[in-house]
Amino acid sequence: MYTGFFFLQVQFILSQHSAHYLVRPKNERSYNHDFVFGWRDENGKDVTDMMAFIYEVMGIPALHRLVTVNMISNAANDNLMVMRSYQIQATRKILDCMCEINNNDFIEREGGYV
Repeated sequence: MYTGFFFLQVQFILSQHSAHYLVRPKNERSYNHDFVFGWRDENGKDVTDMMAFIYEVMGIPALHRLVTVNMISNAANDNLMVMRSYQIQATRKILDCMCEINNNDFIEREGGYV
């Protein structure tokens, strides 16, 4: 369980035609290539242009949401993980819907109801 103050660092790997992000591991041995993610836009299209990635992911308030709302605590490994882009998009849509819940007492999503 996390208690106290923690320093969190999201790292970005950028080139002109490639963009990825990850949460900085505790040490070299904790690095896992499976947790280095590319970004997909709301339509599921890969965002590989560096400037588009900077605008969509590293801009304010997107970056603030990334390091607050879109982090997952993994107590079993004493590690913090960042969500994949499709999880982030889904979380944003759910949070947006929660602000607009109608009298039906459910949240609509693609493919059914939550």
